[in-house]
Amino acid sequence: MLKRTRYLLWLRRVIILLIVLAFFAGMGYWYLQIQDVNARADAENARLEAFLSGRSAMQDAVTAGDYRGAITTGLALQETVELLGDEKVDVLGLEGYAYFNLAHSANGTARRDGLRASRDAYEGALAGLNGVEDGRYASICASLGGVYYALADFEDREANLQTALDYYQKNVAYTGDQDPTVKVKSFTMIAFIKDELRAG
Repeated sequence: MLKRTRYLLWLRRVIILLIVLAFFAGMGYWYLQIQDVNARADAENARLEAFLSGRSAMQDAVTAGDYRGAITTGLALQETVELLGDEKVDVLGLEGYAYFNLAHSANGTARRDGLRASRDAYEGALAGLNGVEDGRYASICASLGGVYYALADFEDREANLQTALDYYQKNVAYTGDQDPTVKVKSFTMIAFIKDELRAG
């Protein structure tokens, strides 16, 4: 009887010890989980802050007419920050605008290369929308229409004019009535390009 009592006491102590160990193990697990969540949140906050700071710097540079500065900032931002969805659209859209304005003030090969870079940036921004056809889509289409129209002076004239026409038509289709000035400009360019295509 005494042996049985001692055994039961020992067993109870073992069970209590196991419960205590399980409790601390569980607390340790949840502590590590919370630490992991906090670390990921901190990393995301740092990433978002870097993006917002970089985009703001690009916007300031564009406003000041410092297009090279905007491009340099945009390229650095893409190399150092993982841009997500709309963030990529914003950065590439600003980059395309900066390249186009640089090209506008250049001549010859430099102008052509700038237009190509602008085209690539705008196409990247358009792809970043993932099929969403909203006001930004319409705006990028108008910009691409202008880029392809300008590129027609340097290469693949008919193909680039046709692509410019397609983008201007998309701009008209998706602009809506909230921006009649842009729509009027697109209608004008559509008529002008059609005349050029007919004339060969």
